[in-house]
Amino acid sequence: MAGARNEPDGVATVNKLMWRRIMPVLLLIGALTTVVRAQTTDQAPPTPTLSPVMAPSPESSATVNPAIQLRIWWVDTLAPIEGESSSLRAGQLRAITESLTGVEVEVRIKLADGPGSLRESLLAADAVAPSALPEMALIPRRDLPFLISVGLAQPLDNAISNAELERFYPAGVVSGDVNGRLYGLPYALDLQHLAYQPPTTNFTTFESSLSAGRSLLLPLAGTALNPTVLAQYLSSGGILTDGLLTELDEVPLRTLLSYYAQAVADGLIDPRSSQYTTLTESLPALLDGSATAGLVNTAGYLTLRSEQLGWVTSSTPMASPAPIALVESWLWVILTTDPLRQDAAWSVMTGLMSDERLAAYTAMVGVLPATPAALLRWPDRRYATFAGELLTQALPAPTETGELAATRLMNAVRQVVNGGSVEEAIAAALADG
Repeated sequence: MAGARNEPDGVATVNKLMWRRIMPVLLLIGALTTVVRAQTTDQAPPTPTLSPVMAPSPESSATVNPAIQLRIWWVDTLAPIEGESSSLRAGQLRAITESLTGVEVEVRIKLADGPGSLRESLLAADAVAPSALPEMALIPRRDLPFLISVGLAQPLDNAISNAELERFYPAGVVSGDVNGRLYGLPYALDLQHLAYQPPTTNFTTFESSLSAGRSLLLPLAGTALNPTVLAQYLSSGGILTDGLLTELDEVPLRTLLSYYAQAVADGLIDPRSSQYTTLTESLPALLDGSATAGLVNTAGYLTLRSEQLGWVTSSTPMASPAPIALVESWLWVILTTDPLRQDAAWSVMTGLMSDERLAAYTAMVGVLPATPAALLRWPDRRYATFAGELLTQALPAPTETGELAATRLMNAVRQVVNGGSVEEAIAAALADG
């Protein structure tokens, strides 16, 4: 990290939960991020060789074993079934298996949510046909605690050292850590930020955003907790309890709602913000030029850049100058308990995690790689530098939220955006029951 920062209590509380795991890696990650900013060639540092999940047994190294049919389940969020990314994925896996002896792979794409989702399919297979379970899977982080609780995700503590974990962004490492044990290897990350058309504008704080006089399109219609709204609440002094938003505090809530109330009064919140729930819904307004500044994620920004090169990035407005980014993540997990299959799964997993392969695939599907060295290889160097700075200081988005508190926070913001008073919104958010 670049240096000492004055952080709000909420962020400090969250950080205490992650420091013990990642303190040994922060200095080197900070240095590597400096390299990302300074590097101007296409060369990248070599990828470290990672350890196997379990040391090969004498039998496995001394005898010829039958070919291992390795099954991989891949969440559809990061696996379009058709198109260039599908061909790239198949090519990477083919190159990896050709370098291995006696390993063949079968990939199945699973939905991230809803009926037939990856999580539901794993549970169903475990209940009625355990032999059909995959050896490894790429999952959204929110599924990890549950897969651990039912005994499916296997610990990776003995597979990779703290020194080797220095290769990854800290938020990714923490995303794969549950109760002090590593169960998931970070593959890809995603974060929200602003994109806007010039002239250059300072959006980084509540005060500077209001002074800028630029209207923002922020999808705020849903009751699901928006990572940007949560980050703004934390920057205002809000706290998480054991990583969850379990209750709201009046002072940070008032700070946050006062910002939105003033922005609405000054005409700086696009009226469509109260109609859109997701970034997918709001993106067309940025593409067609009817909005010139708004909230996007990495995929949205890359889409904008592909249509028109003039787009600029900015962190989202916070109560204090220090940016806060809450990242979503996707993790590789190993599900098999068989040592030979674990070895094969680890070999394929780390092959996919080489800097060159990771950079190529994440850039194509519109998410950020979990390592600074892979991000260094992205073709859009300006965006890579911007995203890398946010990722270095980022926190994992909570896998769960206190449903009542999260709903009340979003309801309060939406009430103010729709013209309601701050006092009435606070009263409703803090009411008993």
